[in-house]
Amino acid sequence: MSAEQIIPTDDFLKHGPVHTLRIPRMYVSGVVEAPMGSHFCECPPDYERDEAFQREYAATAKDDDAWQAFKSKYLDLPTHDDYVKAVQAREGK
Repeated sequence: MSAEQIIPTDDFLKHGPVHTLRIPRMYVSGVVEAPMGSHFCECPPDYERDEAFQREYAATAKDDDAWQAFKSKYLDLPTHDDYVKAVQAREGK
């Protein structure tokens, strides 16, 4: 399972209603902290869906060269942090 952030159990209710925070442990074999792990989809309240990024991604389906360029720019990176930096650079952050 990936999480936007790992927080102490005692702080759960500060981050949302209990019914949105429960995940049966039988479905989890490990947890990794991965900010923007749901990108380009949304993860309220942390971020909204990135429609521009999704359009860029979808446009690559028509062209092998465009797909390879997109893949190199965003997916073939050494770490998740590198992905986050590439997305932020695209957004001018």
